[in-house]
Amino acid sequence: MSMINYQKKEVICKIVYYGPGLSGKTTNLKQLAEKVPQSMYNPTGKLIALAINMDTEQSQYSGRTRFFDFLPLEETVGSFQVKFQTYSVPGQMAFAATRRQMLRGVDGIVFVADSQADRLNDNIESFQELQQAMDELQLEAPLILQVNKIDLPHNIPKFTLRNALNPALALKNVFESSAQQGVGVEETYRAICERVLQNVGLKKQGITSRRRIRA
Repeated sequence: MSMINYQKKEVICKIVYYGPGLSGKTTNLKQLAEKVPQSMYNPTGKLIALAINMDTEQSQYSGRTRFFDFLPLEETVGSFQVKFQTYSVPGQMAFAATRRQMLRGVDGIVFVADSQADRLNDNIESFQELQQAMDELQLEAPLILQVNKIDLPHNIPKFTLRNALNPALALKNVFESSAQQGVGVEETYRAICERVLQNVGLKKQGITSRRRIRA
């Protein structure tokens, strides 16, 4: 849940990029780190890789270290400084506990789907895992679906992929992209930021509400 400091005029929001392994989550953040205006970088720097101790993961990766990515960006909205703490999580099935932990306190989710036809089941499994985790953790947050890798052959149309994952998701919340080429990356990010700001009630005149809604 967004942290609002009225004295400092500061809002901290958490955005998580979720999806199956190799769908393009880290590529999105790398592209954002290169594309966003310099004014949006906070003093901690650009894209940061943070280590995860896998001793707690019940998998063949136990005892080894993997990374998730953290991109700290900020923007002035009205009289408030909004800090977007943006994460991408490892998509491999072995890291389910890590992904679940990273969802705690989330304010907005970008689900990065791999549009390649042979990845359909991977997308469905990952999305179902996300829904289950959100329900069990009693979390509600806006969601943007990014249909990635549209530049490659044998891809699934965005309407078909949307229907396979969540037919109720409004098409205005579905974005096509080629993250490797930088296409659709900023549009996706702007969309989730706008939805997050709407959720916390942040408008040009300031904070008006903390009401949270589901996408």
